[in-house]
Amino acid sequence: MDYKIFFLSFIIASLFYFSPSFTINSSETEGDEKIRETIERIKEEEEQIEEHEVEKEEDDEVDEIRFDEDSSLESFIGKLIGQIFKILLRYSFTVRYADYPYFAGNYYIYNTSSLFYPEERNIFSVQLSTDFAYHFDETYSLINKINAQISAVHINIFNQFIFSESEWFSIISGNAGLSFFLPNFMLNGYLGFFKLNFLERYLFSYGFSSKLFLPKNFYIDFYNINSTLGSLRFIHFAFNLNYSIRRFNIGIGYNYNDYAKDLYKGPCLKGSIWF
Repeated sequence: MDYKIFFLSFIIASLFYFSPSFTINSSETEGDEKIRETIERIKEEEEQIEEHEVEKEEDDEVDEIRFDEDSSLESFIGKLIGQIFKILLRYSFTVRYADYPYFAGNYYIYNTSSLFYPEERNIFSVQLSTDFAYHFDETYSLINKINAQISAVHINIFNQFIFSESEWFSIISGNAGLSFFLPNFMLNGYLGFFKLNFLERYLFSYGFSSKLFLPKNFYIDFYNINSTLGSLRFIHFAFNLNYSIRRFNIGIGYNYNDYAKDLYKGPCLKGSIWF
């Protein structure tokens, strides 16, 4: 079946993240040099952070009393954020949502709605997607994503592979958050982790995404993920116009990546399937 083939290709592409010796060609290009510089800059930043962490450990005993005072304030703020999250979560589960992922009256019935109305719409859906981008610097990008929706709870897994002729690096990020719905529109906010294949440490990530459902089986989607390592920022934006054919979607769009002060950007083609 078509969706099984799509899912298999998704898994195979994701395996690139774990490949330590993947190469496409032995020749060097401008894109190879750019990717190498990006990796070196990130590694240098991590070394500086590790040196700073060693120095900080030596000063911990001196600042122990002050740390205890600050931690009590952080604990109060953490509890306050937790209470706000609970209120928003309860509110989200009691609101009658707009049809999702398509507009009212469409034959597409795989939609998400409130837990209070399970007979009207399904409360669970999963979207698998892959997009391929050509950047204007002789580099390319392959992105695989899983978006899962459980009523108002949103979960996504992001895997990006940036490569040229012989150099490459990859990113994997897992995030969870809440969704807010308006007629024919959905907005997600989420937090999670961000991991580069050549670094041991996991970074904090955050971002938002949205979908706007248009007539004639078209919809626009937007995805963003952000992270930092010391003074370096990692920013990804993806914008796509998609056409829905029942469970399947095809689209065109634009990918923008600002990774450690290097830009990787260009047009992309996207394919996805809903479950």
